[in-house]
Amino acid sequence: MSRKLAWAVMLAMVLALCSCKVRIGPEKDEAVNAGTEQQQREVLAAAEKFADRLDKGRFAESWELVGPVLLASSTQQKFTGHLATIRKPLGAAGKREIIGFGFQKEIDNAPPGQYATIAVKTDFAKVAGVKETFVFERAGNDWKLVGYWLSKKQTLSFGPSK
Repeated sequence: MSRKLAWAVMLAMVLALCSCKVRIGPEKDEAVNAGTEQQQREVLAAAEKFADRLDKGRFAESWELVGPVLLASSTQQKFTGHLATIRKPLGAAGKREIIGFGFQKEIDNAPPGQYATIAVKTDFAKVAGVKETFVFERAGNDWKLVGYWLSKKQTLSFGPSK
């Protein structure tokens, strides 16, 4: 990957992470609730449906899958623009591996409810080992997206090139 592309991807990820604040884990020393197998299957299905739309570049259609918390805090245009900005530079998505699940009753800046997080390690065409984090809220019988972030540990070295 070229340095210019690496910097662009890193900048997009930083902007994505700085734009919203969601607490995905327990606030103190509480154990993480990984949920039941049924809950995990439901959240995985919701994440796969959302990811499939992103993978196909159907960013506008992904708006149909968002929940009330996100609907109240963004617009379709802003949301889909943000998705395109952070996903397009990565290239096509390849292998995905589930890192873990978390279920909680609260996230920052949202009313109490049922929330779920799934973290997935994804190899994209231009950047491998990216962590995709999907946050959902329970809306009726469905899990609806309220947050999506990308992160990648990046080591920067300063000095002579080898």
